[in-house]
Amino acid sequence: MPELPEVEIVRRGLERHVVGRTIDSVQLLHPRALRRHLAGPDDFAAAVKGRQITGALRRGKYLWLPVGEDAVLAHLGMSGQLLVGDASRPLTPHVRVRLTFTDSGPDLRFSDQRTFGHLSLAPGGAVLPAAIAHIAPDPLEPAFDLAAVTGKVLLTRRADARRRGLDIRPGLSPSPTAGNPRLVERLVANLVDNALRYNIAGGWIEVTAGTRNGRAILVVANTGPVIPSAAVDGLFRPFQRLGTERTGHKEGGLGLGLSIVAAIADAHEATLTARSHPAGGLLIEASFPAPAARSDGRPQIAQAAPHRASGPLSEAPAPAPIHGTPQGSWH
Repeated sequence: MPELPEVEIVRRGLERHVVGRTIDSVQLLHPRALRRHLAGPDDFAAAVKGRQITGALRRGKYLWLPVGEDAVLAHLGMSGQLLVGDASRPLTPHVRVRLTFTDSGPDLRFSDQRTFGHLSLAPGGAVLPAAIAHIAPDPLEPAFDLAAVTGKVLLTRRADARRRGLDIRPGLSPSPTAGNPRLVERLVANLVDNALRYNIAGGWIEVTAGTRNGRAILVVANTGPVIPSAAVDGLFRPFQRLGTERTGHKEGGLGLGLSIVAAIADAHEATLTARSHPAGGLLIEASFPAPAARSDGRPQIAQAAPHRASGPLSEAPAPAPIHGTPQGSWH
């Protein structure tokens, strides 16, 4: 059976060779490979056709490829392999599922001699498929600096902020945590994008990262339209929007940005706090556990019960200062 290092190597190969490509067709060669997809192989093929793979992620020995808000979930079982190669090469006897892509490049084949492994579609599972949500965060997931991840996101948003006439005010200090840095980067990006979209002309976005009581803290605060306090908590539900007031830019979207933030936070046992300002705008704080030392020296996720609080800023006590991070007009 493939162990964690082997599965991680497979994930890295998928990240290199299939991310960004669009699925063209699915060829099923053995029905057992899709036995976990209860709607049947035809439904699976129809559901993934035309969908772009946007990532390659892992939790334990499960792999998943986000396609929109859903995901193709895979487990290699005892002898499974995910193989990328020339699409014209002959099919070997143990190939169970074959995926081709619209670019006519290398295909992806699920090969499994014993067919203990399987593929399925996980609806709404792009961040973390529900079928594997019970699996604890990987103790081998590395520690990383939340501030470094945040800084990377801000570099890619500067031009957009200038186009909108918005001022980004960063304040970043070392803030170690542990988990999946790719998912946390998406959390930061969604929060910053939300602050960019729901703002006012000449407004600002304040992004701070640092530590408080041993936890890594991210705060994204922004000017913007007035948000009723009763509506704040609902912003983390799918398909909820802040309204139509923006910074003069027409944009699409399905209102899923903050619900994805909530899912990523829960997957990392982080807490979220959202507060509105009576004069307009929003502050969202994400508090991540510190990387706890293990007896073998590897980091692991510290345990923390996830929760969310909400309400108007004027009625809620301001959070304690973040160590080493300049505080702005929200504090």
